[in-house]
Amino acid sequence: MSAPEEPGAESEVGSAAEGGFALRTVLFGLAATAALFGPWLAGLDVGPWRGIDGALLVLLVSGVVCFGWPSVERRGGARALLDLSVGAGSLIPFGVLGASVAGEPIGSAEAVLVAGGLALALIWTGRLGGWPGAGAAVVLVGLLGWGSGGERRDPAPGPAVEMLPVDLALRGPLGSAKVRVGDAPPLEILSNLDLGASRLLRAWIPVPAERPPGPVIPTVEALSPGPPAPDGRVTAVMAPAWSPDPGLAARQRPPAPPVVRRAPALAGLLGAWTAMLLLLAVRRSFQPRRPWTGAALGAAVGLGAAMALTPLSHLASPEGLSPGVRSLEGVAGASPWLQVDRRRVTLRLDDLGPGPAAIELHGRPPRRCTLDLTGPAGRLELALGDGAVADLLRPLDPGLRPLQPAINGWGDLDPGWVRGETGGWRVTGPWRLGEGRSGPETGGPADASAATASPPAWALGGVDGGGWVVLGRLSGEGFRGLGGPEGALEAGGAGAGERGDTWIRVTGAPAPAER
Repeated sequence: MSAPEEPGAESEVGSAAEGGFALRTVLFGLAATAALFGPWLAGLDVGPWRGIDGALLVLLVSGVVCFGWPSVERRGGARALLDLSVGAGSLIPFGVLGASVAGEPIGSAEAVLVAGGLALALIWTGRLGGWPGAGAAVVLVGLLGWGSGGERRDPAPGPAVEMLPVDLALRGPLGSAKVRVGDAPPLEILSNLDLGASRLLRAWIPVPAERPPGPVIPTVEALSPGPPAPDGRVTAVMAPAWSPDPGLAARQRPPAPPVVRRAPALAGLLGAWTAMLLLLAVRRSFQPRRPWTGAALGAAVGLGAAMALTPLSHLASPEGLSPGVRSLEGVAGASPWLQVDRRRVTLRLDDLGPGPAAIELHGRPPRRCTLDLTGPAGRLELALGDGAVADLLRPLDPGLRPLQPAINGWGDLDPGWVRGETGGWRVTGPWRLGEGRSGPETGGPADASAATASPPAWALGGVDGGGWVVLGRLSGEGFRGLGGPEGALEAGGAGAGERGDTWIRVTGAPAPAER
């Protein structure tokens, strides 16, 4: 015969369960904070697993383990639902912060919703199913990321699509539309044209690289508002493609810097912790007598916190997440030169005029191609896949600024290199605007050890031999007259740390052929 339970034993079990749940909630907050700040502090890149960012996946695993742990006491449906609302309401705000530092397309709102919905199912499975349920939840999380690889650093030779210019004629009322060529990703148009308004502009559209011979004919679909069938509000005609100088375009370019994660906003982190502690207070207050009311209030608190923190996901700029690199290629005495802006993750183009330009993709097709016309100026945005790189090529007028082995009339270079006509590189060190150089052929320094320093490996290929070469990275004041895919891009200083480096390479004009 079993011994009767002592008075207060049930309350002691409840107090232990209460303290254990609170402890696991705090442990989740600490794990979530470490997942968000750890990669940023260590300078690591957390690659995506099956479309969900690594930090979000860590949050998902931590949430399932902490909140989906089997209860130490039997609980009714109302109290279990209250625990579920506290767990999900704590996980979603931290997931929104994870999206704010992951960048597009990895840290999109869809990933947060997927992670949150999966967390709900797994936490519920773990709490109601006991130890087998918790084990199954962890196994499902592991299967979610099994077999997926991190971001590829070296892009493949080329994707299955190419970007070609298209002239668009739009008239209102128009809210959105899609323009597609074959099975390539569509050009998604976001507009706010009213009835009677119209607009003409040039954009770029993905086109299959392997396509039948003949003209390219875009297809208009998914018009809004109104019937989705084409009705003349959007007219798309392929425009003549511009090709840069083959010699300049064939030169090797500097690699794009890897994706760099940012720390979440401290205000957002404080808000997530506040929401989590408030949910614990709701659970403590409503669990004994009114668990259904507590569950509803907990769901409202979690949803409100997520909505309040959602705007933070738009604060992470593409420049800060994935700094680009710019290269200027030219031949002395010849015009135009070539300006190439290379980006990972996102390529944005604000200048949608008819000027000559080309977009080259390396690695994979874009995940998304969006033309946003809701602002004061149009913007074309390419959301790139993992490991993909996009180059924006445009002609550049060098003006009358000389850059030769004997004189630097372009901008501050740090570092800089010069190759003479007989071969061999010499490093110039910091080379200020207006400074001349003396020395044999290249004007290199007298220090023999410095004279043997080699330029980056990428700069050694793709340059015609037999002439002098000046190579350097613009720094300091530099030359500030360059336009970029995100506006004016300053060379050096704080701009280089946030937006990437600007390299310039000028070669001597080829010698005339002897008769």
